[in-house]
Amino acid sequence: MQVLLVGIVLVAATVCTADHSDEGTLRLVQVIFRHGDRNPLDPYPGFPHYNESYWPEGFGQLTKKGKEQQFALGQYLRKRYDNFLNDSYSPYEIYVQSSNVDRTLMSAEANLAGLYPPNSDISRWSVDIPWQPIPVHAEPLVGDN
Repeated sequence: MQVLLVGIVLVAATVCTADHSDEGTLRLVQVIFRHGDRNPLDPYPGFPHYNESYWPEGFGQLTKKGKEQQFALGQYLRKRYDNFLNDSYSPYEIYVQSSNVDRTLMSAEANLAGLYPPNSDISRWSVDIPWQPIPVHAEPLVGDN
């Protein structure tokens, strides 16, 4: 029996409260999303592109389009919750959990790159790399259910 593991990345973002008394108070945002576009997991026999050389990232891996999708989602979330999020990563503000599969971990990382661009002196750790490292926690596959 073949089991298909569907990678779901869970982002639970606890955001700081702001004074929007006429709109209510935002206390918690939880975002659950699936990984971005990926290559086939295991092509069926006779598939014209059965050879892995057709898939430069490898079978089941996140594609360039999938990375772009997740980055854009992170940018959307930044725009949507910009008034509630700090400019730079804070472990007290956001916790990211993913299944322990390459495509889901990479999806979380691409999403976070869009959500937290290095805009401040604190988050800009390198002039050559426009990226802010943020931890992604992964549950071992055996315990991920």
